Amino acid sequence: MIIIIIYIILMNLNFLTLLNDTYKVKNNIKFNKGQLIVCSHDYEHIDIFIMIQEIIKQKRNVSIVFTYNILSYLLYFYLQFIGINYITFHFNNGGTVGKMINTIQNNETCFIYSFRNNEQTGIYYTLQETNCPLILCQIQSDHEYTNLNDNSCIISVIMNNIGKEYYIKYKEINYNLFENDKKFIKKIKQMLYYK
Repeated sequence: MIIIIIYIILMNLNFLTLLNDTYKVKNNIKFNKGQLIVCSHDYEHIDIFIMIQEIIKQKRNVSIVFTYNILSYLLYFYLQFIGINYITFHFNNGGTVGKMINTIQNNETCFIYSFRNNEQTGIYYTLQETNCPLILCQIQSDHEYTNLNDNSCIISVIMNNIGKEYYIKYKEINYNLFENDKKFIKKIKQMLYYK
């Protein structure tokens, strides 16, 4: 009986509500086709929780690229435990671009987060191979961005994100891959963070 009660509590747990955070979507899109959605990643765990909530609302098969670490695995197992089995986790421990390409070629949406200081070019090579739609997803708030890449402590990052409001804005990008991979990624980051 206790196990059933714990299961029911875990199924209804919403991390955003737990942190007293809210978000609004400025313009909505469907996650129903092979496309690449590149999300800003200024608010560490909050960005992830927001996009997972959006995916849960649509109940579509999607994939998300995650850092290969224990917290990502815990999130994966938690979602599996509560029956959210339409989100595939691609851990960035090798072959990530190939996994992204396969997802998109299977007509599913693939999400990837890009930090401000990211210089990885997997986005470029995924687009080069698939020629799929590219959507930028800006997750913004009125408070200063916080993430662990700035050598912050996880507790201070969580504390700085409690009780905040966030906004999601999607923008489809017409792109060309005639420039080199590094310049392309720099342009993407410019559009994602500074426009």
